Amino acid sequence: MASRPTGHVGHFTVVLRVICRMHFVRGEGRLGSLGVDDYITMVCIAILLLTCILVSIGSHHGLGRHMASLDPPDIVEALKWNAIISSILIWSFSLPKFAIIAILKRILDYGRKTTILFWALALSSQACILATSVWWFKQCTPVKYGWDRSIDGHCAPVKVMADLGYFTSAYSAFLDLFFALYPIPLIMRLNMPFKSRIAVSIGSGSVG
Repeated sequence: MASRPTGHVGHFTVVLRVICRMHFVRGEGRLGSLGVDDYITMVCIAILLLTCILVSIGSHHGLGRHMASLDPPDIVEALKWNAIISSILIWSFSLPKFAIIAILKRILDYGRKTTILFWALALSSQACILATSVWWFKQCTPVKYGWDRSIDGHCAPVKVMADLGYFTSAYSAFLDLFFALYPIPLIMRLNMPFKSRIAVSIGSGSVG
């Protein structure tokens, strides 16, 4: 529950950014100066809003409550909604990387090789996220057995999901750090006061 105010602030900030770029920044299109990063950010916000809606639905079925306090039918529903929410929420970890790449491209205007490298890194991270989302359901046969053990079925070892999750999370965190640190050497070579370069470097790192 404590994360909701933070989420509202994030949504409000994105809305203000879009409004400002549409109405107060000159651009060639009818939507002002909206860039690729803005559209990707809006998609990420939509995913987070969808997740909030699904969490609200799942909470009515016992999601977030101790399993011992739930009836067996509610346990099944809670586990089902947990799987659905988890498989969707993780997309918000990788999609922002494409927005960061678009921002860096607009600011630094790096070459084709760097562009290909960055997109390859982001796409590889997205592939890991996709694999994790799919495996969340494919790890059990039939799929329903993943949240309803009253039916016949079987699941792959939990270690497979754990290893995939750890690798995906670690790789995603590495890319976040990489994209945050990448522009700093370039910024530090700019012809501006040292304090200004430090401030811009910190700002670019917070964006990454």
